[in-house]
This record gives sequence, structure tokens and C-alpha cells, in this order.
Amino acid sequence: MVGRDGNLTNKIVAVALAPVEDYDNYMWFNSKILHHGFLLTACPVFSDRNVSPVSVAESLGIFNMFCVGHTIVRLAVTQEQLVWEANAALSHAEYDVAIGKLNAVNPAAAIYLSVIPAKQVSKLERKYTRRVFNTISDVAAELQEAAT
Repeated sequence: MVGRDGNLTNKIVAVALAPVEDYDNYMWFNSKILHHGFLLTACPVFSDRNVSPVSVAESLGIFNMFCVGHTIVRLAVTQEQLVWEANAALSHAEYDVAIGKLNAVNPAAAIYLSVIPAKQVSKLERKYTRRVFNTISDVAAELQEAAT
């Protein structure tokens, strides 16, 4: 598990070796993390769409979001910007427009993203969740605002 410090530097939080990535092993890992005081339910946890971490997150009440990097790896390079647009959406209308653009070039990719609840792939729910760290664009915007 990787977290970020106040300078947005990735830090290893926990490591586990398991014979297989399955529900039981993910449950064991997340239970140990919760037992040691990490409040995974207080902030979003990112993963790929593997069924095991998603199922464990649902069982433990962890807000699971899907890593955009893992999604982009599955798509052609020409569609990467469209996925980032969907991820950057701050309203359902913006998200729908981005998915529409993706649908125009790759309907299968649009379907792939459309079956994921928007709050798990975009920034739509940011205002409803506790922020653990600022993104680089947020920091830049705050600095710009402070300068004016």
C-alpha cells in the first residue's frame, strides 16, 4: 500500500506477500491495516478493477476508487486524453461529455468506463469526501489564487 506525505511524495505504508490475490488475502491485509489504526474508511482508496480488492472494500465500507493509470493501460494511446477528461469531470454533465467523446472513437472503452459509477472514476464526489491530500493542480490553483 502506497500513501502520500504532505509534499505529495509517495511513501510505502504497508507491504504484504500473499500466494494469490484473492478475497481472503485482501481481507486479511486490509483488516491488519485497520487494526493498526489506519482509517481506510475516512478517505478514498485506489485500486485496479480486480474483483477481490473491490469486494473487500465493499465489505469493509471502504470508499474504493479506480486508478486512472490502470484504466489507461487498457486503452489505445490516442484515447488517454479522453480518459483524463472523464477523470477531471467536476459535474455529471462534464463526465457525460467526456464519455461521449470517448464513445465516438472507441465505443467499447466508453462502455467499459460507463459501467463504473462516475464517483469511482472521476472527481465528482471530491466535495463529499474527506480530502487527504491536494492534487498538484489544486496546489497550483491555490497558489495562483493567493497571488491575486
